[in-house]
Amino acid sequence: MPSASSIPDHVEPGDAPRERGASPRVIPFAVFILFIAIEPLAAGVVVQPKMALYSQWTDYLNRLPRSMQEAIRSTIYHALSTSPPTQITFAWAAGYDYELTIWDAPDTRQTRGGITILIKSRYPDDPHPLSR
Repeated sequence: MPSASSIPDHVEPGDAPRERGASPRVIPFAVFILFIAIEPLAAGVVVQPKMALYSQWTDYLNRLPRSMQEAIRSTIYHALSTSPPTQITFAWAAGYDYELTIWDAPDTRQTRGGITILIKSRYPDDPHPLSR
């Protein structure tokens, strides 16, 4: 999605809301709750209400196929549950149908690893021919 540059390209543990006095490396239970299947993927942690394109991003995330939403949610949950929490980079590219690619690079002696979530889809204002 072209407006992908409007959100942070990654989420780090320090970006998550914290309980008073909690270390940035300790993820409070309240953050984990946001990634259980009851809550929508666009629950306000990755894309926050104060962001300029909040409504566009939440609409886009909620249009993703449910299977992709659940794969992204479980990846975020996993990243938050590692010690230390694993950095996630979000990326978007144009595509015909919805596509999701996730890769997990381990830390090395020279570089920090992390998870990348690549979402491919049509431009948000380009409806799929079968939905017309």
